[in-house]
Amino acid sequence: MAHLEIHNTKEDSQSLVEINKEHFVIGRTEDCNLQLEEKAISRRHAEINLEDGDYFLTDLRSGNGTKLGGKRIRALEKQLLKNGDIIEIEYFRLRFIGESSPEEQKFEEDTDTDILEIKLIKKMMEALDEGEEPSLEVLSGSGAGLKFTFKEGQESATLGRSEEADFCIPDNVLSRLHAKVERKWGGIVLSDLDSKNGCFVNGENIKEKLLRDGDRILLGTIKLLYRDPGEVKAHIAHQEISRKKKEAALQEAEALARKQLEAEKQKAQEEARQQAQAEEEAKALEESLAEDAKKAEEQKETNKKQSSSLPSKTSQSAPTQDQEPHLEKEPLSSAEKLTIVLGILVAIGAVVAVVSLLT
Repeated sequence: MAHLEIHNTKEDSQSLVEINKEHFVIGRTEDCNLQLEEKAISRRHAEINLEDGDYFLTDLRSGNGTKLGGKRIRALEKQLLKNGDIIEIEYFRLRFIGESSPEEQKFEEDTDTDILEIKLIKKMMEALDEGEEPSLEVLSGSGAGLKFTFKEGQESATLGRSEEADFCIPDNVLSRLHAKVERKWGGIVLSDLDSKNGCFVNGENIKEKLLRDGDRILLGTIKLLYRDPGEVKAHIAHQEISRKKKEAALQEAEALARKQLEAEKQKAQEEARQQAQAEEEAKALEESLAEDAKKAEEQKETNKKQSSSLPSKTSQSAPTQDQEPHLEKEPLSSAEKLTIVLGILVAIGAVVAVVSLLT
């Protein structure tokens, strides 16, 4: 499904919505498929329609109008939407993102779709040769080889066998005014003018059809080829843009890979630095502990030596029975000796007296 990338320039916010209806209405009321809440926007402002695989934008006679690619579009006139087209409604910018193939979808998922944005698209489109206009070339019948080319500024042209037709093909299988080609819906549209033998595009009977470069047209039995150099160059421009987007995405991926590699390298260096610092701190701690242990052992030995050099308490205590103090005796004087002898004699006298009394 196609999507709209909505940018609210007033609030600088973005969102993405899916165009999930064949008639997708944009306006300010709640019953719209996309509600844009702004008083200046009409209740039913614009509509996006899906027709034969193409998306068309129509302004629903809004009060302040709708812009496509920077230009205001006419009310009720369908405009073909191309991938990347910008729709402007007041201060809302709606970027149309068309349906893409699975390969393109995968690419869009894997890359940044805003790498080149609209500036690059405009630059490529401005490079197109505006002098080359769409053309119709007759491939069969009596008019084979005839070619009609839109003139610059020409809005429409009729086809038929009448000389009054802008592109006269003299063959009776055609009606006088068989068909008409005109500029609208962002391209060239072929319309059947109620012809007798009808109009066919790529085998499909049509009443009105937006032509693409390379379409084969059948008017009765007359075969024509539609060519649009601008569309071809636009396709080339789109391919060039895709190529540049891929290159930019690849460069971005390489830059991101280099950034991640550098971040991992710095992380590894930081981890190595922290590990080396931790090892140094552990070694310093181990040396400090060994030094402290050595000092403690030395202090212990010193204390032990000091303890062994001091006298013990036992040696300082009074002598025991087995130990007598070694005192040197001084010689007795004559008086002391006389006193001792007298004492002995008195004692003997006392003993004799006691014995006499007892007998």
